[in-house]
Amino acid sequence: MKRFKLVIPVLLLTVVLAACSNQKTDLPPPAQLFTELQHSVSLPEMSEVSAYMLEENTGISPEDYQEAVYYILTEGMSPDQIIIIQAKDEASAMTVEKKLYSWLDYQINSSQIYLTEYMPLLQAGVIRRDGLIVSLIVSPESERITQVYEAYE
Repeated sequence: MKRFKLVIPVLLLTVVLAACSNQKTDLPPPAQLFTELQHSVSLPEMSEVSAYMLEENTGISPEDYQEAVYYILTEGMSPDQIIIIQAKDEASAMTVEKKLYSWLDYQINSSQIYLTEYMPLLQAGVIRRDGLIVSLIVSPESERITQVYEAYE
């Protein structure tokens, strides 16, 4: 009976730890993840945007991240964009996530006045937080891009 009482807490602890470990994903660094997206999903030609423009557009400071990539369409007016940021720590990840939500909200509000035809694409934008990797995905291929992320879960 004493063994049985000892086994139950050990099993319960094992289940809790296993559940917690499934919540963390081991995504590759942002540049490598974007390269994988390019190979896995049919993306239009995109150009990398500078860290300066990342901060100007989103308010995300280089002090908040270890690595970041920001891509927009090379040609055209469509708001397609992929931002992938590896934050320095949990607090920075929360800050980055809030700023990406603000950036997406700003674009949605702006599209109500200008370029209304892109409103559905912006409204379908996806913001993900996977550990310290925080991403904004605005793309007609967002569902397939999300599947690439989920393959790491």
